[in-house]
Amino acid sequence: MPPTSPRSFVRTLFSAENAAEAEKAAEPAPAVLSLEDVRGVLAQKSAEGHTAEIQALIRGYGANRLSEVAPEHYAELLQKAEVL
Repeated sequence: MPPTSPRSFVRTLFSAENAAEAEKAAEPAPAVLSLEDVRGVLAQKSAEGHTAEIQALIRGYGANRLSEVAPEHYAELLQKAEVL
């Protein structure tokens, strides 16, 4: 049912509930990492001399190659690689 007065309308429009909904809608969705994104970062780390460490990280996910690492582990893998 619509508000009966302009004051009620404004109060409803700017209520805490509506503000929270607007804030939630404004938050960006988490970025989805692709194999190419991860490969680019790991290639850079490898070029910096961290090849053995990169290979060990990949093996830590039960894989012999980056393409064998499950996509849900990409973010965690990148976090570990960035401290190298």
